[in-house]
Amino acid sequence: MFSKKKILIIAAVIVVAMIIVAAVCFLLGAFKPPVDISGVSPSSDLTTAQLVPSTLIGTQLMDNYTGIEYLDGTPIGYTTAQYDGVIVSIYKAPSHADASGTLNALYDEYEYATSRTKTSDWFTAEGTGYSVFYWKSGIWLFGVEAENSNTRNQAATELVQHLKSL
Repeated sequence: MFSKKKILIIAAVIVVAMIIVAAVCFLLGAFKPPVDISGVSPSSDLTTAQLVPSTLIGTQLMDNYTGIEYLDGTPIGYTTAQYDGVIVSIYKAPSHADASGTLNALYDEYEYATSRTKTSDWFTAEGTGYSVFYWKSGIWLFGVEAENSNTRNQAATELVQHLKSL
């Protein structure tokens, strides 16, 4: 038979193991993108404007703008597309390193967000009235902004499906 002391030790070990398993599960879930972005790899021959969907979450494209931003002197082409309540941003960097630098620069723009999560390939940020999700795939960066995370995730899921269909 086990003594009370051994039973308490076994119980303590089980509780600690359960806490560790729960923490690992939480951390793995916390660093998973809010939508499945796997399989998105547009051809580098395309332009940012060619990747913009004509509709998103049941809304027609209202307006878009294509331009160039400079990151440490490096030109980064982009298109920003507006739908009713959703903004999609698509960037094309000259290299993988430039795409990573652009992702980091975009993340820094949300330094005052109330909530931010970042990995090397994606980030989310939320504040009053906005929720954003940006991710990179090779030389491409994609961003979706909406007023809440549910709308953002729905739009991001549709954008991913659109990109995979190209």
